[in-house]
Parts: sequence; C-alpha cells; structure tokens
Amino acid sequence: MSAIDDIISGIDGVIEKVSETTTAASAVVREAEQALEQAGAFGATTAALGLSQVKDELESLVGLLASVSLVADETQSTAKAVAAYA
Repeated sequence: MSAIDDIISGIDGVIEKVSETTTAASAVVREAEQALEQAGAFGATTAALGLSQVKDELESLVGLLASVSLVADETQSTAKAVAAYA
C-alpha cells in the first residue's frame, strides 16, 4: 500500500467514526427532546430549562459533526484525485 492509500484508508476510518458519532448524537437529541417534554408535563420548569439548553448544545454538536463530515468527504475526494495521478 502506498502512502496515499494509507491516507485514504485513514480518512475512510474518520468518515465512519464521524457517521457513528453523528448517529449517536442525534439519538441523544431525541432523548433530550423526550425528557424535555416530560419535564414540561410535570411542571419541572428548572429541569426543562436545563434540558432545553442541553438539547440546543447537542443540536449544535450534530451541526458541527455534519461540517466535519463534509470536510472529510472533500479531503477524501482530493486524496483520491492525488492517488489517480500518483
């Protein structure tokens, strides 16, 4: 395997881990939404406010992971283009 093939393989691993992490974070967002609904139903205002902040931060994390995924995809495309000329 050449160095560029090793790089492409490494990027594949990054893409896979980012995808797994995005899926996990999205599931936690749904759990936070459910907990927020329950807190609201029970009148737990302070808990609801805290859970709302947690949910918002998790949604930001999912957005950042989407950005990381795009950069990783672009990097992989560039590496594959380099490999085609190597």
